Amino acid sequence: METRLKEAAAYVRKKRHSGLIYVCEDYLSGTAKENLPAILEQERLEAAIPITGMAGNVLPLQTLSRPPLRIERVIDEAMLQKYANINCEAYGFLLEWGQTALRGSNLWKEAYTFLGYENGRAVSTASAIVNEEYLYLALVATRPDARNKGYAEAVVRHALQTAHEATGLKRTILHATGAGFPVYKRVGYHPTARLMTYKPSENS
Repeated sequence: METRLKEAAAYVRKKRHSGLIYVCEDYLSGTAKENLPAILEQERLEAAIPITGMAGNVLPLQTLSRPPLRIERVIDEAMLQKYANINCEAYGFLLEWGQTALRGSNLWKEAYTFLGYENGRAVSTASAIVNEEYLYLALVATRPDARNKGYAEAVVRHALQTAHEATGLKRTILHATGAGFPVYKRVGYHPTARLMTYKPSENS
Protein backbone atom coordinates (compact mmCIF):
# COMPACT_ATOMS: atom_id res chain seq x y z
CA MET A 1 0.00 0.00 0.00
CA GLU A 2 2.76 2.43 0.91
CA THR A 3 4.61 1.75 -2.35
CA ARG A 4 1.48 2.06 -4.50
CA LEU A 5 0.38 5.32 -2.90
CA LYS A 6 3.88 6.76 -3.14
CA GLU A 7 3.95 5.97 -6.86
CA ALA A 8 0.44 7.36 -7.38
CA ALA A 9 1.19 10.56 -5.47
CA ALA A 10 4.35 11.15 -7.49
CA TYR A 11 2.45 10.52 -10.73
CA VAL A 12 -0.43 12.93 -10.08
CA ARG A 13 1.90 15.68 -8.89
CA LYS A 14 3.63 15.64 -12.27
CA LYS A 15 0.37 16.42 -14.04
CA ARG A 16 -0.99 19.86 -14.81
CA HIS A 17 -4.32 18.70 -13.36
CA SER A 18 -3.66 16.10 -10.70
CA GLY A 19 -6.92 14.14 -10.86
CA LEU A 20 -7.87 11.62 -8.17
CA ILE A 21 -6.37 8.47 -6.68
CA TYR A 22 -8.87 5.68 -5.99
CA VAL A 23 -8.51 3.30 -3.02
CA CYS A 24 -10.96 0.41 -2.62
CA GLU A 25 -11.51 0.20 1.13
CA ASP A 26 -13.11 -3.24 0.89
CA TYR A 27 -9.84 -4.75 -0.31
CA LEU A 28 -7.81 -3.42 2.61
CA SER A 29 -7.07 -5.52 5.67
CA GLY A 30 -4.44 -6.00 8.34
CA THR A 31 -1.53 -3.58 8.42
CA ALA A 32 -2.55 -1.95 5.11
CA LYS A 33 -5.85 -0.83 6.62
CA GLU A 34 -4.27 0.16 9.93
CA ASN A 35 -1.48 2.17 8.31
CA LEU A 36 -3.54 3.90 5.61
CA PRO A 37 -4.08 7.18 7.54
CA ALA A 38 -0.36 7.47 8.28
CA ILE A 39 0.60 6.71 4.67
CA LEU A 40 -1.85 9.31 3.36
CA GLU A 41 -0.40 11.91 5.73
CA GLN A 42 3.14 10.95 4.73
CA GLU A 43 2.32 11.35 1.02
CA ARG A 44 0.34 14.55 1.71
CA LEU A 45 -2.91 13.20 0.27
CA GLU A 46 -6.34 14.28 1.46
CA ALA A 47 -9.80 12.76 1.06
CA ALA A 48 -11.79 14.02 -1.92
CA ILE A 49 -15.00 12.21 -2.94
CA PRO A 50 -16.44 8.95 -1.52
CA ILE A 51 -17.43 6.58 -4.33
CA THR A 52 -19.57 3.44 -4.55
CA GLY A 53 -18.81 0.82 -7.16
CA MET A 54 -22.06 -0.46 -8.71
CA ALA A 55 -23.01 -3.14 -11.24
CA GLY A 56 -26.04 -4.77 -12.74
CA ASN A 57 -27.44 -6.88 -15.56
CA VAL A 58 -30.00 -4.18 -16.20
CA LEU A 59 -30.33 -4.29 -19.99
CA PRO A 60 -32.54 -4.05 -21.92
CA LEU A 61 -34.23 -1.29 -19.95
CA GLN A 62 -37.96 -0.96 -19.56
CA THR A 63 -39.40 1.94 -21.52
CA LEU A 64 -40.56 4.71 -19.19
CA SER A 65 -42.11 8.10 -19.81
CA ARG A 66 -39.41 10.72 -19.58
CA PRO A 67 -39.26 14.47 -18.91
CA PRO A 68 -39.39 16.91 -21.87
CA LEU A 69 -35.76 16.54 -22.84
CA ARG A 70 -34.20 16.35 -26.31
CA ILE A 71 -31.32 13.88 -26.28
CA GLU A 72 -28.59 13.97 -28.91
CA ARG A 73 -25.43 11.95 -29.40
CA VAL A 74 -22.09 13.78 -29.13
CA ILE A 75 -20.63 13.79 -32.62
CA ASP A 76 -18.30 16.78 -32.83
CA GLU A 77 -15.89 18.92 -30.85
CA ALA A 78 -18.41 21.63 -30.02
CA MET A 79 -20.75 19.10 -28.41
CA LEU A 80 -17.84 17.49 -26.59
CA GLN A 81 -16.89 20.83 -25.05
CA LYS A 82 -20.49 21.30 -23.85
CA TYR A 83 -20.24 17.83 -22.35
CA ALA A 84 -17.03 18.82 -20.54
CA ASN A 85 -18.48 22.10 -19.28
CA ILE A 86 -21.57 20.45 -17.80
CA ASN A 87 -19.45 17.93 -15.91
CA CYS A 88 -17.20 20.65 -14.52
CA GLU A 89 -20.19 22.73 -13.40
CA ALA A 90 -21.82 19.71 -11.79
CA TYR A 91 -18.72 18.58 -9.88
CA GLY A 92 -17.35 22.01 -9.02
CA PHE A 93 -14.25 21.83 -11.23
CA LEU A 94 -12.72 24.63 -13.27
CA LEU A 95 -14.05 24.63 -16.84
CA GLU A 96 -10.48 24.57 -18.12
CA TRP A 97 -9.92 21.16 -16.53
CA GLY A 98 -12.69 19.46 -18.47
CA GLN A 99 -11.95 21.29 -21.70
CA THR A 100 -8.29 20.30 -21.52
CA ALA A 101 -9.05 16.69 -20.59
CA LEU A 102 -11.60 16.05 -23.36
CA ARG A 103 -10.37 18.33 -26.14
CA GLY A 104 -9.58 16.38 -29.30
CA SER A 105 -10.47 13.02 -27.69
CA ASN A 106 -12.05 10.44 -29.97
CA LEU A 107 -13.01 8.15 -27.06
CA TRP A 108 -16.14 10.07 -26.11
CA LYS A 109 -17.27 10.50 -29.71
CA GLU A 110 -16.79 6.76 -30.38
CA ALA A 111 -18.60 5.80 -27.16
CA TYR A 112 -22.36 6.15 -26.69
CA THR A 113 -22.12 9.70 -25.36
CA PHE A 114 -25.17 11.93 -25.08
CA LEU A 115 -26.30 15.43 -24.20
CA GLY A 116 -29.77 16.22 -22.89
CA TYR A 117 -31.25 19.58 -23.92
CA GLU A 118 -33.86 21.60 -22.02
CA ASN A 119 -35.38 24.30 -24.22
CA GLY A 120 -32.39 24.18 -26.55
CA ARG A 121 -29.77 24.37 -23.77
CA ALA A 122 -27.52 21.39 -22.98
CA VAL A 123 -28.09 20.53 -19.31
CA SER A 124 -27.34 16.84 -18.73
CA THR A 125 -24.83 14.19 -19.85
CA ALA A 126 -24.10 10.46 -19.82
CA SER A 127 -21.80 8.10 -21.70
CA ALA A 128 -21.80 4.31 -22.06
CA ILE A 129 -18.37 2.94 -22.99
CA VAL A 130 -17.83 -0.58 -24.30
CA ASN A 131 -15.18 -2.26 -22.12
CA GLU A 132 -14.68 -5.94 -22.95
CA GLU A 133 -17.94 -7.71 -22.02
CA TYR A 134 -19.73 -4.88 -20.25
CA LEU A 135 -20.73 -1.25 -20.57
CA TYR A 136 -19.09 1.30 -18.30
CA LEU A 137 -21.33 4.27 -17.50
CA ALA A 138 -19.26 7.44 -17.16
CA LEU A 139 -19.39 11.22 -16.70
CA VAL A 140 -23.05 11.47 -15.76
CA ALA A 141 -23.83 15.05 -14.78
CA THR A 142 -26.55 17.70 -14.69
CA ARG A 143 -26.12 21.46 -14.41
CA PRO A 144 -26.95 22.61 -10.84
CA ASP A 145 -29.85 24.78 -12.02
CA ALA A 146 -31.46 21.88 -13.89
CA ARG A 147 -31.43 19.21 -11.19
CA ASN A 148 -34.33 17.30 -9.62
CA LYS A 149 -36.23 17.10 -12.90
CA GLY A 150 -35.33 13.52 -13.85
CA TYR A 151 -32.87 14.58 -16.55
CA ALA A 152 -29.90 12.50 -15.37
CA GLU A 153 -31.92 9.29 -15.28
CA ALA A 154 -33.41 10.03 -18.71
CA VAL A 155 -30.01 10.51 -20.35
CA VAL A 156 -28.53 7.51 -18.50
CA ARG A 157 -31.34 5.25 -19.70
CA HIS A 158 -31.01 6.54 -23.26
CA ALA A 159 -27.23 6.04 -23.35
CA LEU A 160 -27.40 2.52 -21.89
CA GLN A 161 -30.28 1.36 -24.08
CA THR A 162 -28.69 2.74 -27.25
CA ALA A 163 -25.41 1.00 -26.41
CA HIS A 164 -27.24 -2.25 -25.61
CA GLU A 165 -29.12 -2.22 -28.90
CA ALA A 166 -25.87 -1.68 -30.80
CA THR A 167 -23.75 -4.23 -28.93
CA GLY A 168 -26.09 -6.72 -27.26
CA LEU A 169 -24.26 -6.26 -23.95
CA LYS A 170 -26.41 -6.54 -20.82
CA ARG A 171 -24.01 -6.06 -17.92
CA THR A 172 -22.99 -2.56 -16.90
CA ILE A 173 -20.85 -1.05 -14.15
CA LEU A 174 -20.10 2.42 -12.80
CA HIS A 175 -18.59 4.46 -9.98
CA ALA A 176 -21.27 6.49 -8.19
CA THR A 177 -21.07 9.65 -6.13
CA GLY A 178 -23.54 10.14 -3.32
CA ALA A 179 -25.71 12.35 -5.52
CA GLY A 180 -25.87 9.80 -8.33
CA PHE A 181 -26.40 6.71 -6.17
CA PRO A 182 -30.24 6.97 -5.95
CA VAL A 183 -30.49 7.46 -9.73
CA TYR A 184 -28.51 4.30 -10.44
CA LYS A 185 -30.50 2.30 -7.88
CA ARG A 186 -33.69 3.24 -9.74
CA VAL A 187 -32.16 2.07 -13.01
CA GLY A 188 -31.37 -1.31 -11.43
CA TYR A 189 -27.75 -1.18 -10.30
CA HIS A 190 -26.61 -2.60 -6.96
CA PRO A 191 -23.57 -1.59 -4.87
CA THR A 192 -20.48 -3.81 -5.10
CA ALA A 193 -17.64 -1.92 -3.41
CA ARG A 194 -16.79 1.17 -1.38
CA LEU A 195 -14.00 3.42 -2.55
CA MET A 196 -12.46 6.69 -1.45
CA THR A 197 -10.70 9.10 -3.75
CA TYR A 198 -7.72 11.18 -2.67
CA LYS A 199 -5.98 14.25 -4.05
CA PRO A 200 -2.74 16.09 -3.21
CA SER A 201 -3.18 18.37 -0.22
CA GLU A 202 -3.55 22.01 -1.20
CA ASN A 203 -0.61 23.00 0.96
CA SER A 204 1.65 20.21 -0.35
